[in-house]
Amino acid sequence: MADFSRTFDDYRSLEPSGWVSVFTRLPWWAGVLAVLLGLALLFYGGGQRAFRIVAVPLGAAMGWLLTPWVAIRMGYPAKAQAVQVICAVAFSALGAWSPVAITFLAVGMPAGFLAGEFVGPQDWVLGFMPAFLLTGTLGAMGHRFLSAVTSAVVGAWCVVIGTLSALRAAGVMADALSGHPWGVIFTASLFAVAGAVYQVGVRPSPQEVEERRFEEAQAKRREQERLALEKRWASYSNRKGS
Repeated sequence: MADFSRTFDDYRSLEPSGWVSVFTRLPWWAGVLAVLLGLALLFYGGGQRAFRIVAVPLGAAMGWLLTPWVAIRMGYPAKAQAVQVICAVAFSALGAWSPVAITFLAVGMPAGFLAGEFVGPQDWVLGFMPAFLLTGTLGAMGHRFLSAVTSAVVGAWCVVIGTLSALRAAGVMADALSGHPWGVIFTASLFAVAGAVYQVGVRPSPQEVEERRFEEAQAKRREQERLALEKRWASYSNRKGS
């Protein structure tokens, strides 16, 4: 549990070396699983069902990292820790039930927080709420694009961190690579861009998939009707011939 909390703290900071050092806490088999999961997310994670794999931990991370700050700014510092735990569980469950809601929160909460900081502590809520609702709604409208980009980013990071963990277990230059965190981040960025471009530009959208399934079902039904008509006509011709 301490390692789990420390991992969240690493990603709450703005220190890239802390983000990369997470691989040192993974056993080699977890690194291999992270690579496999990352590859799946990189190219297929933006789908309606697959994005839940991202939405659940993303919701937990948002609940754990962001909601304490919101509670403190709203004047409830004593309840920040309880809010943190409750929201982490609630947001992860929300991610499993409705991934688009997580997109709403993921876009709206940071924007609302920045707007609240801009207007100052006295009117923080007045700055937070409009920005939260407006940007969250825009994010939900662009859910397909954002889910593809988010899943590609998460998948790329899983691939890189998992690879470093596996290399470290094999004793192959993982520590040397981790000494250049910006290089690791740049590599992950290249993977993320490739995955996002594939998901948005190459993979068909959910609407296109549904249209294709409908057309295939219609073609199958027409073929069945044609075969049934030919069968009836052949039966009629045989009776007439006899």
